[in-house]
Parts: sequence; structure tokens; C-alpha cells
Amino acid sequence: MNRTEHLGLMARYNQWMNAKLYNAAMSLPEGQIVLDRQAFFGSILGTLNHLLAGDTIWLKRFAQHPTQYAALAPLQQVALPQDLKTLL
Repeated sequence: MNRTEHLGLMARYNQWMNAKLYNAAMSLPEGQIVLDRQAFFGSILGTLNHLLAGDTIWLKRFAQHPTQYAALAPLQQVALPQDLKTLL
């Protein structure tokens, strides 16, 4: 497997797992999502937000590549998260 294929595989895996996590979270009552679980990011919402912030930061970095991939152009409109704990 070459590097491009490997990166595509990892991107598809990330998309698949994010969908599974968000679907599981949507099945919970809102009160359960925001409940402080004593986890590093507090609640389930805080953890999901951390994943979104991390993905956003990485995608914005990829969008700065000199090749200027068209698929990443919409990221120019997305604000860079201040940190991994700020709710987006």
C-alpha cells in the first residue's frame, strides 16, 4: 500500500468512526451528553467537541499544502479553534 492509499484508508476510517460515535451520542438524552463524567474533557459533548476541534485543526493544516487541493478549499471559511476545550 502506498502513502496515498494509506492516507485514504485512514481518512475513511476516521469518517466511519466519527459517524458511529455521533450516531451513538444522538441516541442519548441531552442531559446525559452534557453530564460531567469526570473525564479529561468533562462530558461526552466535551469529548466529541475535542474530536471535532482536532479534526478541524488537522484539516486546516492540510488545506495549507502548496498543492491547494480543491476539496479542502471550504476550510478557508472555517475558524481555527482556539484550543481543544473551547466548544465549537
